[in-house]
Amino acid sequence: MNPDRVDIYSAHRHIHEMPSAFEAIESARKIVYCVQATKYSDCIDVVGLKDRHGDRIIPGFGVHLWFVEHVVSGEIPASWTEELQQMLIQHRRV
Repeated sequence: MNPDRVDIYSAHRHIHEMPSAFEAIESARKIVYCVQATKYSDCIDVVGLKDRHGDRIIPGFGVHLWFVEHVVSGEIPASWTEELQQMLIQHRRV
């Protein structure tokens, strides 16, 4: 492995749901993780990982099709779209 290279891995396994994996984030300093939220409550967890690990976390926000019924049923607050827009702006990578 080239010591100047940064490897990027997709954390499609939802690393924010696996506290035991947080130690791996600390020990693997050359890895940048793309962490995607799949439902409303995940977004806060993803932001928490970003806050703790800075630029080593690339956050992704949204609602997976499996959880769209929570939007339609009203389980997710009406402010959801505004909150999502703020998260996207705050954590935008240029």
